Amino acid sequence: MPSKGIQGIEEPGKRRKLNVSAKLEILKRVDERPNTTKKALAKDLGLPVTTLQQIIKDRVKIENAATLGNLEQHRMKAPKYPELEKALVQFITQARSMPVKIPVNTRLLKTQAKTIALRLGITDFTERSGGWLSRFKRRNRILFRKVSGESADVFDDTVDAWRRRVLPSLLKGYELKDIYNADEFGLFLNLLPDRTMCFSTEESSGNKQSRARLTILLGCNADGTDKLRPLVIGKAKNPRCFAKIRSLPCDYSDQVNAWMTTDECTRWLEKLNNKMRIQKRKIVLLFDNCPSHPQQIQLSNVKMVYLPKNTTSKLQPCDKGIIKNVKHYYRTRLVQRLCNLIGKPNVERKDCLVNVYQALHFLQWAWNQVKAETIANCFKKAGVREFTEADYAVDDAESAEGSLNSFLTRFDRERHPNGRSQI
Repeated sequence: MPSKGIQGIEEPGKRRKLNVSAKLEILKRVDERPNTTKKALAKDLGLPVTTLQQIIKDRVKIENAATLGNLEQHRMKAPKYPELEKALVQFITQARSMPVKIPVNTRLLKTQAKTIALRLGITDFTERSGGWLSRFKRRNRILFRKVSGESADVFDDTVDAWRRRVLPSLLKGYELKDIYNADEFGLFLNLLPDRTMCFSTEESSGNKQSRARLTILLGCNADGTDKLRPLVIGKAKNPRCFAKIRSLPCDYSDQVNAWMTTDECTRWLEKLNNKMRIQKRKIVLLFDNCPSHPQQIQLSNVKMVYLPKNTTSKLQPCDKGIIKNVKHYYRTRLVQRLCNLIGKPNVERKDCLVNVYQALHFLQWAWNQVKAETIANCFKKAGVREFTEADYAVDDAESAEGSLNSFLTRFDRERHPNGRSQI
């Protein structure tokens, strides 16, 4: 007799769809009971044995779909033109990652699709049909929304499912000291705080800010015991302030726009891999889906785990306060330096500005001030913690079964309140 509470199974002819989120829940129950036969598991879960076997067989596809954030997807059907779809996703990602974000509408996307199809030699593709576009947007969770604010759309269901179901399995077997996160951010060398105390009779006008900018890549592990050497990217290959300097407090590289590139990121990852290989360590690195981050790189001692799209504000530890902490200490150092100039004669504006070499020292000082406790708390906020057996198995089988039944029942009620559905 099927489990009580799973609707649409007991009555003949009633069939139901299961999305990726539901399949992940089923796989979790399967992992919790490795010694139970498939027939007994299927009976407890209220599923046909063939359905359960197919879900287990498609484990890799299901986990890959979850990593991409497609938790509401039912059928994991591959697109007809995978290379075209991959190029379109990359185009949208790059357009929305530009310093001035490019609005992408239907007309622009269709034009781009036609251009890419011609370049790939696809002759039977027509961009006029709206069917492929609807399926493309549904597979990649692309929405057409009014542009407002600066925050990317964050899907709460994706964040919740990632933390509870995907992340524990990806980090299984790794200690906190072996779980790392790295992220880039922009740093204006001479940007001061925008609030100040002033007299009521004084006009609270600010200063003309310098446009000198660097890109910083910071990385650390989950317990804060290993803060990686910062990588700094500037515009100049050999800044004048580096003359007669034999060593730098940070790694430095140059790019015409002071941006991170795929080649530079690849070199950094290979250097990190060599470091871990020498230390005979295996680590996992949480990375976002920035276009400059290599997606197909193979490393011997570093396991790459890419966060779902548009979730870095919720799932990336560095964005939960680590980078903000570094910027706070950096600006504190800038203000301290300016305070030291008070009272000195003939102080000009150029004397108040720092150069790249000084900025590197200030950055390294700021990075050293960030406490291990702060880093550990930021990882916890992002859902990275010490996972126990309770995260992989539930002691009370009835409780586990009830949890799944409740999940599937709620799913049926929300997705198919009146219609028939198919597993």
